Amino acid sequence: MLQTLTKGKLKAVLNRGREPREDTVFGALLGCTAYQDTQTSWSVVRILLGEVLSPWTEPPESLRVDLWQRRKLEDRFVEPDAVIDVMFKGGPLRLILEAKWDASFHEKQASRQWLCFSQNRINTLHVFIVRSAEQATRHWEDEDQSLDVDARFAGWKECRRLVTWNAVATRLQQTPYGLPSHIEHWRRDALRVLNMFGEKTFEGFDHLPAFDRPPAISPVKPAFFNSAAFEWPRVIIPATTTPAFFQVATQ
Repeated sequence: MLQTLTKGKLKAVLNRGREPREDTVFGALLGCTAYQDTQTSWSVVRILLGEVLSPWTEPPESLRVDLWQRRKLEDRFVEPDAVIDVMFKGGPLRLILEAKWDASFHEKQASRQWLCFSQNRINTLHVFIVRSAEQATRHWEDEDQSLDVDARFAGWKECRRLVTWNAVATRLQQTPYGLPSHIEHWRRDALRVLNMFGEKTFEGFDHLPAFDRPPAISPVKPAFFNSAAFEWPRVIIPATTTPAFFQVATQ
């Protein structure tokens, strides 16, 4: 999927003026983890989610990624974008990921995901990746009003996390050098995908057109900073002879 996007194979779709599907972006960035070894997949997930995973510093023993896993709840299907199960020496961690681009949440979409995929004995985080924080917070407020008295959702608020696509792009841009070559190639392509869909980051003044750059500052010191300009005047020694134009002409 990364190559399909970065090589321009979907230009016809992009040029039709349609809003990009979050499934396309999400699959392009995270889809590779379903086929990589544990440490590579964990590195990718950590770059994408950033501070959400800061409490987990040790390398995992195993990691499994299920994309668009579907379960039925009552009369509707529930399908988060990814369910990631990570096993550490200290115990398991489950990540339920729901990505949104510009689309809105469906009614009770988040709460249904929590009911279907959270497990009482497993440390679980419900992570929402959105373009603006308001997308998720408005949905949470609507959900919380009807779920406060439902014991099945006890602790759900504390387990929710919010990540913006711009923060993802910024981490991809600012990730320090020294990554293994295969992860570095993924990082570059992932950033290009987000840029293609309009999620850009500030790359520095050197990347701006000349007319957008701030004026250059000359490395040469201005004259008023020249130390010679602040030297005290030299001592004036009185002349010992009368100047020529004051001398009386010889008779």
